[in-house]
Amino acid sequence: MAPLRVLALHGYTQNGFIFSKKIGAIRRAIKDAEITFIDAPHILSPADLPGGDLSQYDAGGASSEAQTPETAPRAWWLHVKKDGQTSYKGFDETVKYLSDVLSKDTYDGVLGFSQGAGLAALLASLVARPSLHPDFTASHPPFKFAITVSGFVSHEPAHKDWYPLPGLETTKILHIIGRNDTLVVPERSEALAKLSPGGRVEYHVGGHFLPSTAAWRRFFHQYISSFSTPDGVQGDVESPVANPSSNPPSNASTPAPSRPWTPERGAEKDAGPDATQKQEEVPKPQL
Repeated sequence: MAPLRVLALHGYTQNGFIFSKKIGAIRRAIKDAEITFIDAPHILSPADLPGGDLSQYDAGGASSEAQTPETAPRAWWLHVKKDGQTSYKGFDETVKYLSDVLSKDTYDGVLGFSQGAGLAALLASLVARPSLHPDFTASHPPFKFAITVSGFVSHEPAHKDWYPLPGLETTKILHIIGRNDTLVVPERSEALAKLSPGGRVEYHVGGHFLPSTAAWRRFFHQYISSFSTPDGVQGDVESPVANPSSNPPSNASTPAPSRPWTPERGAEKDAGPDATQKQEEVPKPQL
């Protein structure tokens, strides 16, 4: 049986190499899938960053000065605000680039982090409805699944018709949210989850990163592997949250079926080894 193919979209100021390294433990745990890490088409310069400072973003080893293919900070778009209007500079070029990527290969799912998670959600809509953008010419089947980690709803007015995201009958969408994320605060990710009909939400107690404790590595492996056969459980695998029975009564029981975000789920409390991972308060740059 051919392995599942997953397209990985990195965060703002990262690149494919850095994202692959940052989630190395998760990548190694997903044994039944081939993950392809691609680079965003836009290389950032110091002028693109407030004060030229990468530390407040997702950089993780990127450099805006001595750049190499492994250190060049990249973006899927630049957030531009003028006269009270938001636009995503470079987004059309990103669509053309992704159209070319998806014309050459077929992927079972997409995994995105931060800006890449916002893009992963948009891309799930785009492959299901190619008419949303004239530059997307790839003939690619809808993804079986999409995983967004620290995702958010696009601020670009032109994207309002891209929501809600595809429903369960088209693409299973999993949203992973850090309760202590100060870069993409939970409310922003929850807003995206609300626009995902039947989408599933899982929380971790850390910040702006992919959780990688043993429970989460097992969860990523089981979740993605569940799509390997048509008669598989298709994402309905056990939650990685420790002691789910200790949560207040809600629809948080396990195994956790794909389900929409609700205020009750937003109030659930999880606990586990991730609690030891802290994140410093940082300014909230526009992604």
